[in-house]
Amino acid sequence: MEDFKFIWKIENYNFLLSQRGKALKSPLFNVHLSDSTFLELYPKGDILDPDQASITICLKNCTKLPHTYVNCDINLLKGDYISDEQFSKFPIGKVNDCLKWGFKRPKENNISLSEGKADDFTKVTLVVTCHFSQKDSIMCRGGPIALNKKDIDLLSKDMEEIYICKQFSDLSLSSGTENFPVHKAVLHARVPKFLKELQSEADDELASKVVTDLDASALRILLSYAYSGKLDTCTENIPTSLYKAADAYELTDFKQKLFSYPNEVTARTCIKVDCNEFIWSIPDTKILEEGKKLYSPSFAGHIIPGSDLKLSCYLSSKSDSNDSLEICIHHLFPNKDNPIFVKCKLSVQSMSRVAEHVFYSDEEWHFPSFIPIARGDFQDEEEETFTELTIMCEFCVSNGEIVYTEEKHCSFGRYESFADRGEDASNLCNDLGSLYNIFLPKMSDVVLTVGAVNFPAHKVILAARSPVFARMFENDMIEKKSGIVDIKDIDVAILNMMLTYMYSAKVETLNYDSALKLYIAADRYEVIALKEHCSTFLKKDLSAFNCCEIFIFSDMHGDMDLKTYTKDFICAHADVILEMPEWNRLIESSIELAKEILRSLTIMVHAQIKGCAVCRITKMG
Repeated sequence: MEDFKFIWKIENYNFLLSQRGKALKSPLFNVHLSDSTFLELYPKGDILDPDQASITICLKNCTKLPHTYVNCDINLLKGDYISDEQFSKFPIGKVNDCLKWGFKRPKENNISLSEGKADDFTKVTLVVTCHFSQKDSIMCRGGPIALNKKDIDLLSKDMEEIYICKQFSDLSLSSGTENFPVHKAVLHARVPKFLKELQSEADDELASKVVTDLDASALRILLSYAYSGKLDTCTENIPTSLYKAADAYELTDFKQKLFSYPNEVTARTCIKVDCNEFIWSIPDTKILEEGKKLYSPSFAGHIIPGSDLKLSCYLSSKSDSNDSLEICIHHLFPNKDNPIFVKCKLSVQSMSRVAEHVFYSDEEWHFPSFIPIARGDFQDEEEETFTELTIMCEFCVSNGEIVYTEEKHCSFGRYESFADRGEDASNLCNDLGSLYNIFLPKMSDVVLTVGAVNFPAHKVILAARSPVFARMFENDMIEKKSGIVDIKDIDVAILNMMLTYMYSAKVETLNYDSALKLYIAADRYEVIALKEHCSTFLKKDLSAFNCCEIFIFSDMHGDMDLKTYTKDFICAHADVILEMPEWNRLIESSIELAKEILRSLTIMVHAQIKGCAVCRITKMG
């Protein structure tokens, strides 16, 4: 699956009417033709979350995104600039319904007492970015690396060949005049809903089924996809019925190969905000008295209903020589079912302050104090008159209403990526990998035993991946008749690693000992690609302490590539290795192998001496 990105921009986020446990829903979006999903944003955290200082984002309705991983980041844009405020980042996690991310809210400082004008009403946009991807990996030398395309293609090829040769089938499908021998286990892993509809309770055990909703050409393509994981969408004549089948049987990966879809979607949500200003002039300040409120005319915005406000002010005594001017804001026509958010900047003379409040009822909001007054500040002593007092109120009101939600689909796949998508068989690895489960076996028809431990498995997978198992099940051997294969000289952990690779093409964590044992098992059952993985690991893990053992090991198994590589390593570090006890053990174990190394070392030394002589002659000439 190609990566998919959903970007949700919430404009005027700083005016969002929010309370703990209340969510804002994103527009619906589809991750590569899956069912519609959406995000829920809790600006003040989910009521179930212990941390009240977090922004919570929840991914909803995403149960049909198997093998998909997602991470989420958020950023604030203030005007045209990215805010310096940083949110914590979260690692990639596997998609599940109601997956949550909690982000620490940055501390905001909205107080300004400077004489310069502060841009306190800059509209803030919160940008939420969700990045979906399939992060299949194998483990090598203790760390994850990308799933090897060669292994994926080999699994695809092996499964396609077992389908073509019609070995070990336990179900026959028919459409028109054609019959298609298949394997229930593969259909269960790859097209489960298709198999379920074929198998009613009455005839669940029948070995033959008639497919009525797909003609022979469509069924042939569907089954080829089920086994190989691939679909040639660029040259194949796709029957119309396949498009319906992909949707009806919920084959997300199949739909992705049939349809073109965007790999990035941007959605915009705008919060409705009404910004205005009100100037209240008090011509004679002598009417201001301590503790007695003076009320302004009412005022309101233009587009938010029920946003009528009124100011009041009074003097409050702070000391013998100083007072403060206290200002309150009143909501005149409250509606408990429709609270309003008010962000207000009050300015008096050269002082200003910004604060915000949510009105739920007919309450009085006491604006934070910020105007200290020395007695006599408002009186002109020469003319014995009082000066005029002007209060400027810049306010923005929001009731949380969304003005518009706009979706923009972009970045559709090009022809090349569409063709590559048809060749991508990584989903096959995941589906067949889920079929292998020793604790909850599904449709297994053979059991591998190691001592008292049983490994329920499937003949079709084992035969497709191992010629040894194929011969075992094809001929009249005891394993074919009993359905039980006794595995000797392989321990439980190594057999589990080999089966994991055979089903999913994934190599689990290797170390020196497990690489040697897994090599032996892969060699015995002719799982050549897995054997090559082990050989590659041993080459990388070569050291002066283990090179002699690996040299003997490679000779025993006839691996000339590994043997030559190890011999070259020993010759390159002969000054150290030939002095070590491991070299003496090699001589004791196989004098012929020791002679082989010494012969190679002699040839290498002679070549170096000859090269040096040529250099000296050249210099003399």
